[in-house]
Amino acid sequence: MAGKLASQIRKLPRVWRAAHYCQEYLDHYNYFSYNYEINGEKQLLKKLSSLSPKVVFDIGCHTGSWTEAAMKQLITSEFHCFDIADDSLAKARENLAINSKVKLTLAAISDEDGEIQFRNYGSQSQLNTTLLESSWTEPGNPGRVSTIRAMKGDTYCKNNDIDFIDFLKVDCEGADHRALKGFASMLKSNSIRIIQFEYGYTNGDAKFLMRDFFEFFEQFGYILAPLRPSKMSFEVWRYEFNDFKSGPNWVAIRKTDSQLNQILIM
Repeated sequence: MAGKLASQIRKLPRVWRAAHYCQEYLDHYNYFSYNYEINGEKQLLKKLSSLSPKVVFDIGCHTGSWTEAAMKQLITSEFHCFDIADDSLAKARENLAINSKVKLTLAAISDEDGEIQFRNYGSQSQLNTTLLESSWTEPGNPGRVSTIRAMKGDTYCKNNDIDFIDFLKVDCEGADHRALKGFASMLKSNSIRIIQFEYGYTNGDAKFLMRDFFEFFEQFGYILAPLRPSKMSFEVWRYEFNDFKSGPNWVAIRKTDSQLNQILIM
């Protein structure tokens, strides 16, 4: 009886709206947002500016909005930007005004060299992904499957004489783990100082959850924290981190990097 009553109450429009607003409040309270201004991304760049980073990678740069913002904070950096859609990269080239500090590459940074298929959503290009299992898109737009050159991050670094990355930012719409695996040699040699990656619903399609990220980074001596606008807390693994709303962005740093740790927890 009680269950039936609760079910009926749940269907009332006012109750549904109240629940929706409560969820929005909880998301805001927990800093779950894709808004660069408030989710910690802007604040992270400001903190890192004091370290004068030299080399920054933007994997999944789309139209270059993050790199454009990062350039204002990280004035000493050169940027290596990658995307899988030529139209997105063309817009990035326009937005970044072909700055000499920026190198744009049309390729998928992944865990293998060669070619890879990706789903191209056209006007919704921010959803483009090499994770073909994913259907995280608007109804009625299944996208078209295209083929793109793929390379490991290690290969790119070797070919371009890059022996250290100060900041690696990854946003591959559910395929972040593949991109990170392609930097295994750089990670093993402690040649990447800080990594920002995204975690969300498409990780369910990828079958690569937050526990898998913890285990992946642990083998290289990195610790993790959810990205937040103020104090960040580097955590040991807890099951609630598998929640697709535990991010949406996470940060990884070397366990031994006490200087960076202090900057981020302040």
